[in-house]
Amino acid sequence: MKTKEEWKAQVREYVAGHRGTSFAEIDRWEGARGNSQIWIEEKNIVFWTGLDHHLVEAILEMKDSGELIFSPAHLLIYLCDGAMPQLPLVKRNRAYKTEHWLPVTMNLKTK
Repeated sequence: MKTKEEWKAQVREYVAGHRGTSFAEIDRWEGARGNSQIWIEEKNIVFWTGLDHHLVEAILEMKDSGELIFSPAHLLIYLCDGAMPQLPLVKRNRAYKTEHWLPVTMNLKTK
């Protein structure tokens, strides 16, 4: 099991070399699978589910610090990457009664 800092290093290295990284790509990493999800709980908007707890913490800390940027993505990116959650798609920025998926890609903040 990797630590949060080890996951941060792996995310940094991978995303630096793969602009527009999807969660489907990260989901294939060894040790990435788990029981945690990245989401906006109060709106029931899910970015990805089924990830290792330390990986989720690493990604959220990087996002909150501004190092990692989420951008809305087209569904086709995830279809090409071969994975997507079995959830309805987010149609607009609002609170949902049930979980809805917002496909995003990740990039490092450019300096």
